[in-house]
Amino acid sequence: MAVFADANGRKWDVDIDVNQIGIVRKRCDVNIAIFTGNEFAELSRVVSDPVLLCDVLFVLCEEQAKASGVTDVQFGKAMRGDAIVHGADALYEAFANFSPSRARQPLLDLAQKGREIQNAAVVRMNEEMAKLPSAETYFRIAGGLPASSESTPAPLPTDSSP
Repeated sequence: MAVFADANGRKWDVDIDVNQIGIVRKRCDVNIAIFTGNEFAELSRVVSDPVLLCDVLFVLCEEQAKASGVTDVQFGKAMRGDAIVHGADALYEAFANFSPSRARQPLLDLAQKGREIQNAAVVRMNEEMAKLPSAETYFRIAGGLPASSESTPAPLPTDSSP
């Protein structure tokens, strides 16, 4: 069973069966069990939309939420930051566990490859950001900051009209 923690530290078990797929389909208007080509298109759509992901996860975790007295609003408010990524990972894992054994490992491998690609993109973004001048340099170039810290900008005009 796949597990993730929300931003408040609550643990949620994510398990998928045919009944839950039907409930998700009715309540979220998405069929997470549709395969298209070489990827699971609907599941990919869900994990790329944090609101839809939260809705689907809530449906899958609703019994636990009710038992804990957690409303859908409280659940949604706790889905931020890393909780979104961990929730998506749990959904992929739960879907792989739901799938026939011959598809399970390829699905888990595909999810892992997706995480690796995302991590590489973040590393690349950080490398590119490190090449950029600082914000202070941008302001100076644009004329927003004085050339040296010793300089004092001219005072702003005041409106003295009655």
